[in-house]
Amino acid sequence: MAFLEPSRSPSETLHFAPGQVLVVDTRSSVATIARHLESVCGNEVTVVATANEALAEFVGHQWDLLLVDPRLEPQRLQSLVRHARSHTPQIAIASLVENQYVADRVADDLFIHLVNLDGTELEVLLPLSRLIDRVHAARHRTVERVLAIGAHPDDVEIGVGGSLLAHKAAGHDINILTMSRGARGGDTARREGESRDAAGILGARLFLEDLDDTEIPDGLPTVQLIERVIKLVRPTTIYTHSVNDTHQDHRAVHRATLIAARRVDRVACYQSPSATIGFHPNRFVPVDDYVHQKLRAIAAFASQTAKCDYLRPDALTATTRYWARFAGGDHAEAFEVVRDATSFHPHPAMPFTPHTNNKESAYVTH
Repeated sequence: MAFLEPSRSPSETLHFAPGQVLVVDTRSSVATIARHLESVCGNEVTVVATANEALAEFVGHQWDLLLVDPRLEPQRLQSLVRHARSHTPQIAIASLVENQYVADRVADDLFIHLVNLDGTELEVLLPLSRLIDRVHAARHRTVERVLAIGAHPDDVEIGVGGSLLAHKAAGHDINILTMSRGARGGDTARREGESRDAAGILGARLFLEDLDDTEIPDGLPTVQLIERVIKLVRPTTIYTHSVNDTHQDHRAVHRATLIAARRVDRVACYQSPSATIGFHPNRFVPVDDYVHQKLRAIAAFASQTAKCDYLRPDALTATTRYWARFAGGDHAEAFEVVRDATSFHPHPAMPFTPHTNNKESAYVTH
């Protein structure tokens, strides 16, 4: 599998590692604990009073720990938990209950009720710090965080859908950033819904921007939008368009990505239906086990499949069957590797190993 590494054991230095903590509680005792989290453990803590304020804090921010008031109205509490889990699957969620220890479940999420013993800092702080440590350890075990970037709805699914499914099967964090809503190709509201459906099939989190279709620039604001998502996701691997493409938006997104992703270790370019004969892949990923689900994701774009011949299943599988001659098996996706600054090893959970040909990478960034 292209761009996969073996799991790493969390470092011992993770103990008491600073985390991002969101507190939804108005009790003075909880505010005191929040101040301890900042001053003693070095965590960054934000305190809000209501569930609605908490939901707003998830926009553009990724939290390690959510501390909630157990007195919140149950429906609001469950809605907040569902949103937090959807936005950040590895988030830890806990609730502080004074002078008692209870464990229960709310909407199938375990709430660990931590003891608040007045004047006993050690017993207050240690459980919270350990909880944050476990979040950090989980994030380090998920060594691969993948961001696939496309100019329009369905670009990512066509070019790298099978590989994203393979990443997902390996337990990696999958994200899709689509730079426009495809206004020139159909109704934007419908295409947005199709994009969300396809992302759900792939098991990916979707970031959907609204740049002008066919007029996406290769500088600002495209670079800034990509940088914002990179800061949030912290990807270890990025997939994007090739510059060898007849569509101006695809070329613009390629150039903007290389600027925004200049500090990301692994960057590769996928093939679009509009790719030119200049597309020269040097990494091939077998996707035999994922073709059917990839086709399901593409079929979600019903407004496009009805009119675009290149979205026909036989056309899509003809492409994957062709690239399989370089990878083994029956189906593969092809990539131009721009940069691979890390040691290259297949993930132990994957049933295959990477394949390369002898061609040099077409593009190198410095």
